[in-house]
Amino acid sequence: MTPPQNTATNSATDSAHVDVQAAVVHGDVNHYKMSLNPSPQEKFETGARFLEGGAAGRALRLIDEALASGYLTNRLCFYWLLAMVSGRTRRELSAQEAARLRDSDRFLPLTGDDSWADGVRTVRRLLDAAEKPDADVRSLMAELDGLRPAQRTMILRHMELFLDGPIKDQMWRLTLRDACEQQKAGSREHRVWKFFQPEPADPQVRQPEQERVPVPTWLKAVAGTVASVTGTAHIGLLLVQGGRISALFAYLLGIVGACVAAPAGLEWRFRSGRRREMDEAYAPTPRPRTDTPPDRFARRVDHRFAYYLVKYMPNGMDREVWLTWTAGIRRRMRDEVADAYRDTGIKVEAFN
Repeated sequence: MTPPQNTATNSATDSAHVDVQAAVVHGDVNHYKMSLNPSPQEKFETGARFLEGGAAGRALRLIDEALASGYLTNRLCFYWLLAMVSGRTRRELSAQEAARLRDSDRFLPLTGDDSWADGVRTVRRLLDAAEKPDADVRSLMAELDGLRPAQRTMILRHMELFLDGPIKDQMWRLTLRDACEQQKAGSREHRVWKFFQPEPADPQVRQPEQERVPVPTWLKAVAGTVASVTGTAHIGLLLVQGGRISALFAYLLGIVGACVAAPAGLEWRFRSGRRREMDEAYAPTPRPRTDTPPDRFARRVDHRFAYYLVKYMPNGMDREVWLTWTAGIRRRMRDEVADAYRDTGIKVEAFN
């Protein structure tokens, strides 16, 4: 994806000035500056932006000034009610503020019917229901859910602290539903892709293969053991019959040494063989391998390993050289992950 080109320019001349200049903006931007002699409508619009930006106190002051100047609309009534309760609980209201809130229908009359008037009626019903334990929460939530998204979203946002009890629980459900519906709005999964990665898969252990010793190997081992024990016993018998004490002492010392050395020798043989196998498995491949993973799942795992090895390779390293050096360990890790997760139904994206 090609990043947008920065082509913003500032061409202010004479007495003009630029308040905000930006090439690319993600999200909402609220501009609060007013003219030197703002009109009541300009005060209200600035107050509305303050409320949308989370500054309810400053918003209420400006909306009150616009109201005192005679500016009154259904939208102003809606914003005034929310500015009174935004970010506050009922206990935080002073007696005078609580009285103004209760009498708001008197000095904030609605004019006509529109979406803002519907929002005002719903807010007032919510405020009344908050003081009545037996209020019909179900019909109230249906009314709230029937509002347009602009009004419903603002009510859910600004009244979450003010309400409590069953009403708050139901509002939380609406908030959660709206959040889920808007989760990927505006191509957010592409703009902030890290927040949309799948849950990582739980660790799985690759089950080791069962060792199978061929029958001929067992026969050779048994025959060799019988021959060794028989030969050793015969030599000891001959030494005892001949009365050669010094040779018998050396014979017994050799048997003890063999018993001590045998386990260490077996451990050394296993470790040296294991080391040789690992070196061969991790050895760089001088040329591209022609073998391919056995199935589609393993091929996708192999692709992920190759992708991230290239993405995070050491600085200054040539890509082809790096892939050659890591071919062995990449192949072994691919086989381990593929074998552990092949039949679990987990998608490869959960390994990223």
